[in-house]
Amino acid sequence: MTALELLERCRNAEADIQDLKRRIAQRREIMTAISVQLDSIGGGRGAQTDRMAAHAAEVDALTSEMEARANEMINETRAANRLLDMLEEKQGRVLYLWYMKNAKVSVIAKKTRYSEGYIRKLRKEGEAAISGVCEQIVDEMIAGIL
Repeated sequence: MTALELLERCRNAEADIQDLKRRIAQRREIMTAISVQLDSIGGGRGAQTDRMAAHAAEVDALTSEMEARANEMINETRAANRLLDMLEEKQGRVLYLWYMKNAKVSVIAKKTRYSEGYIRKLRKEGEAAISGVCEQIVDEMIAGIL
């Protein structure tokens, strides 16, 4: 994985987890509706219970996927912070706010008291500097070897 891919994954991690939570909630709502139907008809047989089991399996799979993504996020965040530490202070701060805090340019400008144009320049320079980091080093950082 490249350094920029790692940073993008960090930027999108929370949204990924929220999407998985949303999907789990939807499956649980469907399961509740099926359960109500089963109660109203006096117990479950056949297709209704099969649907319930299929949704329960989906919930389990999505929950496992969400837990795995959360663990990946922890390792990726740690590695990304180590990468950002390699940059000049201003570039590292801008990329941290952009990728790790998911802040918009205008918010970063307010926090740092730099112009939005200067924020874009620092972001571009920081991304250029960090993109030179070898993929193997990034992968070892994520794995916790370095």
